[in-house]
Amino acid sequence: PFIVNVDDMNVKVLGTTFNISAYKEDATISTVLVEGSVQVFDEKQPGNISLLAPGYKAAWSRENQKVLMEKVDVSTYISWVEGKMVFRGITFQNMLKKLERSYNVSITNQNENLNDEIFSATFHSEIETVEQVLNYISKTHALDYSITGDKIIIN
Repeated sequence: PFIVNVDDMNVKVLGTTFNISAYKEDATISTVLVEGSVQVFDEKQPGNISLLAPGYKAAWSRENQKVLMEKVDVSTYISWVEGKMVFRGITFQNMLKKLERSYNVSITNQNENLNDEIFSATFHSEIETVEQVLNYISKTHALDYSITGDKIIIN
């Protein structure tokens, strides 16, 4: 076994397929187990161990430093391996963060009314450009944008 350490959360890998998401701007550090088994524990409380079952996600909150476990559709969390971005019930604001990471761009959203809108969609970052993705979104939501190099402004 080996241990993946991210801030105060540790994941002990026991022969498995899993995904960890630990971006500084996210409120949680998440581990999704596809197959096998992993243990999740807090570095400051190593005796508090949770064993994750396949099809479950452990999300450690940076704010309250607690782990919440829930059953999830793992394909949403591992689709990036195939170049896909799967969004299910995600806010526009959080979707933009993921688009920035996938396309290596900076997106400034000046249309704050969209921030809390909920989106569900699937895109393929190796086939569709960020402009194609924004065009698709603009068909269902009032959205104007401009692209200059790697900077995108949404009005």
